[in-house]
Amino acid sequence: MGNIYVFVAHLSQVIKDFEMDQLKLGFIVFQIMAKHRQHVKNIILGTCELNRDMLLTKQHVRVLFGKLVQEIYQLHKNNAKSVCMWVRQNINSMFHYQEIGVEVDGGFIGQIMSFTKGIQIP
Repeated sequence: MGNIYVFVAHLSQVIKDFEMDQLKLGFIVFQIMAKHRQHVKNIILGTCELNRDMLLTKQHVRVLFGKLVQEIYQLHKNNAKSVCMWVRQNINSMFHYQEIGVEVDGGFIGQIMSFTKGIQIP
């Protein structure tokens, strides 16, 4: 079939900051894309110059959202350790937590650490 090359435009820091601000304000991908489409319409109707920031995609917003979520909620590079840390910080939200594994010097023995947790929120 051959190689298929896809070229993706690099977005400016201005549009990346716009995306991050919208995500932090709680807007979802659909709402951010609607705002972006309106902005692009205004550019097309006006005399502004077209640029690469007009090529923003849903996928780009989703990737940035994933990075934001990871930045906020990931407490440790080791996912199992991150869960344990989260449980300790949010003990009042837990009605059940059980870990099966041994913690040694900040790490876990074995490749798999099983756990169960129950969370109750309003």
